[in-house]
Amino acid sequence: MFDKKVPEKNPLSFWRIARWGVLLIVVIIFIQILRKPKPLAPPPDPQTRVQLAQQFQQKLGDLESAKQRGETGAEAQFTSEEISAAFVGDQATQPAAPQAPVLASDQPLPKAENAQVSFAADRVTAQFTSSVYGKDVVVTLSAHLRAEEGYLQIEPTEFKVGQLAIPIGLVDSVVRKKLSEPETREKLKLPDWVADVRVENGQLVVKEK
Repeated sequence: MFDKKVPEKNPLSFWRIARWGVLLIVVIIFIQILRKPKPLAPPPDPQTRVQLAQQFQQKLGDLESAKQRGETGAEAQFTSEEISAAFVGDQATQPAAPQAPVLASDQPLPKAENAQVSFAADRVTAQFTSSVYGKDVVVTLSAHLRAEEGYLQIEPTEFKVGQLAIPIGLVDSVVRKKLSEPETREKLKLPDWVADVRVENGQLVVKEK
């Protein structure tokens, strides 16, 4: 009688391949998170930034003046460069806030640095650097803007961490919860004379009542 040959075990079993596949996916995701995406726009030199911030303030002043003269429906268009310059100016005059850890959706959002804003078609895209568990990552958020009952409403359409795109359905509820918090909502309150805010043709349009 012939001896029955025992089949050799395949070292590359299905579960071993699956395990290494999952590990590879995790590594790729981690690398994508840490990779920095292309900046929305090159930063302007200090002199240009000051001029852009002044243009922003001048346009706001013109809208307020129109309101005081009794005019209605006046509009002003702001470029992303003007908004970014004004934002950087405001951040520079404020004291640094303590770093907030990111552990759960009910905790404070991390501090945002190196913020940039860009307008395209009817969307605004904001990009900033934040520290997550001691690592600097770049967060990119795209959204639609509108005014409702005196407050700025933000409707997210795209969210990225580093170069990793996160399905908006996974973060939409978290973003909306943060925006509805009293402290955040107060920051989104519009001046009494503002009737509408929207992004149109790559510019931010502010309409007075």
